[in-house]
Amino acid sequence: MNPQPIANNSARKDTREINLCLVSPDFLPTRGGAELRFRRYLPGLIQRGIRPRILSGTPVARKLRSTDVQSDWYRRPIGDVILDKEVYGVDTRQIRLPDHGAAKRSACLNTELLRLCAQNHPKIDVVQFLSSLPNSAASAIHKLRRLGVPSVFAYTLPGKDPSSPFKRYWRQVGFRRLCRRLDGIVTASSATRRLLDSMGLDARIEVIPNGVDLQRYQPVRDDAERSGMRRDLGIREDAQVLLSIGAIHPRKGIDLLLEAWVSLARRYPDAQLYLIGMRHDLNAPKLAEFKHRVDELLAASGAADRAHFLDYIDNVDAYLKAADILVFPSRREGMPNAVLEAMASGLPCILAPFIGLSPDFGRPNEEYLPTAHDPEAITRAVARLLDDADLRQRLAANGRHWVQDTMNVEDMLDRYAELYKSIARKA
Repeated sequence: MNPQPIANNSARKDTREINLCLVSPDFLPTRGGAELRFRRYLPGLIQRGIRPRILSGTPVARKLRSTDVQSDWYRRPIGDVILDKEVYGVDTRQIRLPDHGAAKRSACLNTELLRLCAQNHPKIDVVQFLSSLPNSAASAIHKLRRLGVPSVFAYTLPGKDPSSPFKRYWRQVGFRRLCRRLDGIVTASSATRRLLDSMGLDARIEVIPNGVDLQRYQPVRDDAERSGMRRDLGIREDAQVLLSIGAIHPRKGIDLLLEAWVSLARRYPDAQLYLIGMRHDLNAPKLAEFKHRVDELLAASGAADRAHFLDYIDNVDAYLKAADILVFPSRREGMPNAVLEAMASGLPCILAPFIGLSPDFGRPNEEYLPTAHDPEAITRAVARLLDDADLRQRLAANGRHWVQDTMNVEDMLDRYAELYKSIARKA
């Protein structure tokens, strides 16, 4: 069943202000995921009496672009404060983190977090961990509790389990120990909630879907607006535009889409493929084989000039309005905002059933067109939509209505504000 619209105004009626610290090793520079979502939440949280501040680290090398690296980032000592000023309109501190090792990076960031909480000027009422929290962080969370600071974890993406049963067992033991120290876990879907429940966790778990800004993400008003969008973006007006959003990484299934592109490019000579997301394969030695596969498929398509890698961009909404179809072949996700924002923009979506897909994520063949993690299946799905304007229009209208009814960001911000205030009151 689809989640019902949330009518919850209690957070707006509670006038107490809460000092919230958002913590992530990868908040700056903001690329996507929970960090991008919470960056967009900042104004709405402030309107609801939540006073956020950001504690970030330096990103790992594979997430860097040449424009990101400040002159002395990697000459500074580990743990050094390299940024301490307002960013996105809120107080922000960035710490030099180790270049490798999730546990080491988390420990370094949490050392600074504990120092901030101990200073008590201003007092931090709640800590929100975003997207990355290794089991080794349990000790730091316990110390936060001793300081009287409750903590919440945004569990957005099911981790990939080790192949060894022994390692899987001890990872789950460590995760349960970690969750016992937390004051709340937020997950975006009922599917992830059931996964957490199956682990027997002793923690407060809230399901708060990812909110969509329905003012920013809207369908084009008419053909004239769409033509103007394409002209501004340098896209031919008569092109059949396929769009995919997500990092160029094996988990995102981009290799499957490019294999489908080999056939689609020949069948549809006016088709253009736009891929929005960082090319992790260019900077990560572990992805050398994947990069070679990407290059091979582009060459085999005979249409590499019609496949456009756009990297990370700020005007995703413009491409959503200019495109004909969103193709999302990811293998593992939480609740992908790329698909929600595409639906809100009136863009028909092709969606492969990724690990983590919740039954409350729309209805297949109604709000989106399902496919398989198979290049031939993706080819058939794309061809079906390109050849059937009525189906595109029906999926686009249904997707927009579903997001309006269930994913309005204003409702989700009410839920988050009430959660923070509730946890702060108990603390």
